Amino acid sequence: MPKIFKYTENQINELKTTFEHHENARAIRRVQVVLLRAQGHSIKQVTAVTGASKAKISPPIVKLN
Repeated sequence: MPKIFKYTENQINELKTTFEHHENARAIRRVQVVLLRAQGHSIKQVTAVTGASKAKISPPIVKLN
């Protein structure tokens, strides 16, 4: 079973700030994936929003945690 990460409100706000102000498209996509998951969206929802494959969803989450 996958590990479930819990995020504080402060961490979510930091992710939002990074998402809104970062200039690197790759970093923005990674932050977007983590932010959506932190907000409780399913992997299926994240893939629909970001266009990323399911295989690409887990690595950014692990890297940022």
